[in-house]
Amino acid sequence: TVCEAAGMPAYEVSNHAVPGQESAHNMLYWRGGLYAGVGPGAHGRIEAEDGQLYATVAHRAPEAWLERVERDGHGHHPFNPLTQLERAQEILMTGLRMREGVCFDRLTAILGDSIETLIDMTRVDQLAEAGFVELDKGANRLMPTQAGMRCLNSGLGYIMR
Repeated sequence: TVCEAAGMPAYEVSNHAVPGQESAHNMLYWRGGLYAGVGPGAHGRIEAEDGQLYATVAHRAPEAWLERVERDGHGHHPFNPLTQLERAQEILMTGLRMREGVCFDRLTAILGDSIETLIDMTRVDQLAEAGFVELDKGANRLMPTQAGMRCLNSGLGYIMR
């Protein structure tokens, strides 16, 4: 591509950068970090003092958001607790947006169970044979290829249980 020819390879499905200049802001999302969503329509992932993770979403319409802020002190819908499986699914989905992929050790730690509860490894092997993903067994990491990035949603739907 034009960006790659200019020394800016794709590090994520929709982003290119000179190596070392990747967006720290976006990388936080794609790596499954925690963040506060601020403003109308904003999403967030936060951790409570007891360790429970929550998905947050603010009202989308600016008028409704502002009305809620004035009335309630915030413009969010009720927080939704995330299960271990939901958290692992999110990290898999966002992690595979990046060329670096996702580490299975991290996913199994979140799941508290085998990676097979989340991913069909037979199908991962099929996608690897077809050239859509690479499985680095030494690093226990799954990474999309350039071809895999172009059809990420289909690949995710294929491998996720």
